[in-house]
Amino acid sequence: MVSDLRWKWAQNNRTWPEEDQPLATMQTSWARYFTIDGQIRAKAKDMTDTQRIVDAERISTGISNKTFGTFTGAVDQLGTVNRAYFARTYASEADSLTLYTTLCLVLFPIIGLAALWGVSRRLKDF
Repeated sequence: MVSDLRWKWAQNNRTWPEEDQPLATMQTSWARYFTIDGQIRAKAKDMTDTQRIVDAERISTGISNKTFGTFTGAVDQLGTVNRAYFARTYASEADSLTLYTTLCLVLFPIIGLAALWGVSRRLKDF
C-alpha cells in the first residue's frame, strides 16, 4: 500500500516526457523485486528443506540482485533526465542574467546621465 502511494506520488510529479520510461521501469522492477523478496523469505522459512538457506541465498544473490540492479539503473536514468533539464534551464537563465547585467551596466549610467542633464537644464531656470 505504501509502495503504491510512493509510485503515485512519483508519477504525479512527472515533469518531462523522458521521465515516463524510467518511472515505468522503476515501478515494474520494484514490484518484481518485492515479489522476489517474498520468495526469499518463504524459502528461508521452509523448515522441510535442508538447503533452504542456500536456496534463499542463491535467489538473493542472483535474480534479486539483477532485478534491484534494473531498479537502480532506472533511478539513475531518471536522475540523468532531470539533470539534463536542470543544466539546460541553468544555462538559459545564466545567459539571460548575463544579458540583463550587461544591459544594466550600460543603460543605468546612460539613464542617470540623461536625468542629470535634464536636471541641469532645469537648474538654469533658477
